[in-house]
Amino acid sequence: MFSWSYQSLSTEAARLFRLLALHPGPDVSPGAAAALAGEPVRRALNELTRASLLTEHAPGR
Repeated sequence: MFSWSYQSLSTEAARLFRLLALHPGPDVSPGAAAALAGEPVRRALNELTRASLLTEHAPGR
């Protein structure tokens, strides 16, 4: 279930997931995600991908 996946996230990954809703495009680069979050996000992006809340459809996207 979605709620179980979200509830299992770290604080950093949950915050990034919420912030990604503000991005206007269909995909986001790590740089754009970092700009939204105001901090490095590689670990949070990996966590969101492992939780199946994000999909890396192309390298770096």
